Amino acid sequence: MKLWDSPVKMLIRVGVILLIAVAAVPMWRNAALAYALPKTGFTTGADARVLTQDGQVALALSQLVNKHLPTAKDHVEKIQGYTLDKPLKIYVFNSEIDYMRMGGCPQGSRACVFGSQLSLAPKLMSEPDTVLSILTHELSHVLLQQRMGTWKISRIPPWFLEGLAVMVSDGGGSEGVGPQEAAQAIQSGQRFTPDMSKNWLSQKTAYHYNLPPRLFYRQSALFVQHLKTTHPSSFDDMMRRLHAGMGFHEAFQRSFAQTVEVLWEEFLKTQGVRQ
Repeated sequence: MKLWDSPVKMLIRVGVILLIAVAAVPMWRNAALAYALPKTGFTTGADARVLTQDGQVALALSQLVNKHLPTAKDHVEKIQGYTLDKPLKIYVFNSEIDYMRMGGCPQGSRACVFGSQLSLAPKLMSEPDTVLSILTHELSHVLLQQRMGTWKISRIPPWFLEGLAVMVSDGGGSEGVGPQEAAQAIQSGQRFTPDMSKNWLSQKTAYHYNLPPRLFYRQSALFVQHLKTTHPSSFDDMMRRLHAGMGFHEAFQRSFAQTVEVLWEEFLKTQGVRQ
């Protein structure tokens, strides 16, 4: 029987293929979990956007989230120049297992984003002073996802996506690694090279450069800050294109007169590196 002879069988076969694909690709699997699994045991407080799982750790964390959310939201919107104009849900988990299962988040992470849904891990309460910066960092991701969609944002190179979020949040995600330490590592040759791969399966993260994640995040932020400071009109034009829904690579190419390689060499010179 041909695939198209029976719509029901066609849907079953397509469904099986999609399930296999989702199971094989972590990002798709996590997204499916985040959207498909019902989230029970959560209550809302004064801010309906913040949903708290039953438990003392989540309750304490949600109090900090409610306190910092207005500041984080205003800061992200000011720096990126656009507003979070779609419904936002912030799930504050009391269980690490539920955070990974219902939130669809990677093990060991402190937060993750899918669309307008932000999940926060209970381990954040071990570093309560970072809640504001991490919340701001993640809202930077939320704002871009709202404007671009999950597929397009998945194709943004990690150095830009995370570098922008670290810059916007004044260091969120790179705690313990300051600009000076990151600059010294760059000078010593312990650094990343901005990758412009359009295939998200081959995008390079800290692991590919043998860098600690927080060092990679901070170095990325230094480069993104350089682009914003040294080429402000080009940077602003690129952000306008991204928020209009254009893909990153096309937006970058249309906005900057130079290639990322030339811009990177320019940045290295400001860091005291002579090629």
